[in-house]
Amino acid sequence: MDTKALEDLVALAEAESFSKAAEKRFVTQPAFSRRIKNLEDWFGVDLVDRSNYPAKLTPAGQAALEIAIKITEQLSQCRQDVREMSSGPSGSLSFGMPHSLSIGFFPEWRTEMEMQLGQASINVVTGNIHDAAQLLESGGCDFVLFYSFDLVPTYNFSEPKFFRAYIDIDYLIPVCAADSSGFAIFDLQADNDYPIPYLSWSPPTLVNHVLAELTHINNLNAKLQVCYQNQLAAAIREEALLGNGLAWLPGNLINNDLETGRLLRAGSDLDVPMNIGIACNSTTLTDLSRKWWEHLEVRHLE
Repeated sequence: MDTKALEDLVALAEAESFSKAAEKRFVTQPAFSRRIKNLEDWFGVDLVDRSNYPAKLTPAGQAALEIAIKITEQLSQCRQDVREMSSGPSGSLSFGMPHSLSIGFFPEWRTEMEMQLGQASINVVTGNIHDAAQLLESGGCDFVLFYSFDLVPTYNFSEPKFFRAYIDIDYLIPVCAADSSGFAIFDLQADNDYPIPYLSWSPPTLVNHVLAELTHINNLNAKLQVCYQNQLAAAIREEALLGNGLAWLPGNLINNDLETGRLLRAGSDLDVPMNIGIACNSTTLTDLSRKWWEHLEVRHLE
């Protein structure tokens, strides 16, 4: 049995709803229901009384819940103790974040933080927001950096145990390579008889959802034809530099390209503002991560 199944049971008991518990565990409701059913199969008894709403645990489920709470608390404390024991003289911190933030934003931000708080051993894990949230939930990382958009509202890390703050703002900018005369190859404002090749973020990334909403609002779908998809901003940037299409890319990733003219704006008034947020789990803070968070609270508390 995976210990995550015990965490699922605790989440269901707290939420008294399969849908709310699934949201808390960052999975779909059908997937969450299957995981609870697998847990019941492992125990060999029904843990949830499905004849009533809201969902209630059976007596067997209550007994399993008490055990699950003890085990998950002990594992969480064990993880924290071992991490603190194994950290170097300056301590260690682990961050989860999208790949684009790890390249364009994090190095400079980390350097600034260490100048004020002292050096630390830093580990960065890149991936999607769901994986990062699971890590933060379980104590597998100290902080998560994430994007937040007003265009498509998100509610990441809104639970009371998560502390979060917004630490910067960036923009998704429509860009493309220059032609031989130094002008942008593609122009979103131009009246073209042919569609513009579009270098798209892969679904189901959050940026893909945001840009789908932007292109719909601005009636751009007929002008754009997807020719390439990737979930990594750095890979999309390389395609844009080769002149293979138009892309919306984070400013902190392409500022140097814009300054040198390697990439040019492909449209005006179509930048998408995005907040850069940071979150931590208040139940798994180490001495060092607490020091960093308290410093951030003074500067950026939401």
